[in-house]
Amino acid sequence: MRLLRPLRGPAAALAAVALLATAPGAGADPIRPDVAADALPIEVIQGLAQPGSSARKVRARTRGGVSWADESIRAVVATGALPGVTVRGFRPDDVLDGPTLDALVRAAFPGQGAPAHMLDRTSITMGQLNSAFVRAAGLFPSALRASRALNQRGIGPRNGGGVEIVARLLALRYNHPSGTDARERSPWEPATRAEAAYTTARALSLDEWDVDYVADQVALFDELPTYEPAQQVALKRATRLLGQPYIWGGEWDATDSPYGYQEHGGYDCSGFVWRVFGLYPGAPAGALDAIGGRTTYDMARSTAKRDRLAREDMRPGDLLLFASSGNNGAATKVDAIGHVGIMLSDSLFIHSSSQGVAIARWDEGWYASSFAFGRRVLAG
Repeated sequence: MRLLRPLRGPAAALAAVALLATAPGAGADPIRPDVAADALPIEVIQGLAQPGSSARKVRARTRGGVSWADESIRAVVATGALPGVTVRGFRPDDVLDGPTLDALVRAAFPGQGAPAHMLDRTSITMGQLNSAFVRAAGLFPSALRASRALNQRGIGPRNGGGVEIVARLLALRYNHPSGTDARERSPWEPATRAEAAYTTARALSLDEWDVDYVADQVALFDELPTYEPAQQVALKRATRLLGQPYIWGGEWDATDSPYGYQEHGGYDCSGFVWRVFGLYPGAPAGALDAIGGRTTYDMARSTAKRDRLAREDMRPGDLLLFASSGNNGAATKVDAIGHVGIMLSDSLFIHSSSQGVAIARWDEGWYASSFAFGRRVLAG
């Protein structure tokens, strides 16, 4: 496969610093399962050793620089991708345009570039930003593979859903801390130059192992089962939300949630479950009752021990409840449950976490060791 850019000198150092300063779980590789901090649920990331990643991200945004993405911007400027542009003159809040996107892609992936149809655009969306970098990494076939597998099972995502899956496996997105969720962007919204700088800094840190690992994860989509009608309907609602950001306290696609204002459309982990199983047009009365509550605590508390499902009893569409600490399987204390997702297969699940609504593995790494028990939501 194509060799990724071998970074040396100031660009290499600054790309590493950028990830340390602005990515959750400082010092961790966001992809590899043994140290996959950026793929962890945000509720867990915020509970890691203090001062934790949230505090670190806020410092990166407020310590006197020009943007929350200062360190990423420094990494980009150090590559020389944008001649004459300085850190102070980067204009981080400006909308990303096609020529700038092309220059950033070429900096991270020499010999590549933005797709031709994006080059003359004055406004690049977040989805297009993700697509350009996924293509340049050689992973667009994997994006198509994931989307095709979901469509074949009747749970196809929106257009671009495969790209969003791969972009999040690569950890190309930055999760804005609670209190700054208004900065988040959905795939169809314009990307800022700051968001593009973060994506570029992340891409600069990738190696061939990372890219191959993501391709291997996508291969698991071929093993998705055939779903029963009720599972198919619910899981398609879930995959249609791929790419939406993580929003603390969020349960709706826009700011006007039925339960009050939220800073941007998007979901926290339990809000995503609510949105999929009970907050949709035509949802029957009492649909939310099957979930057991709005928070992971409520969902765990309302699941009687006799109804707590072991791994071998799980079915697609079941809720996966994870312990942030003190995992003891079905006997896990209610207040130890800190994350929830929805099972797709024996290896894959969909959830809202630090990379927004994404598909990840629950049979390895933190998710495998932290799975406490499941809860059945769908009848049958």
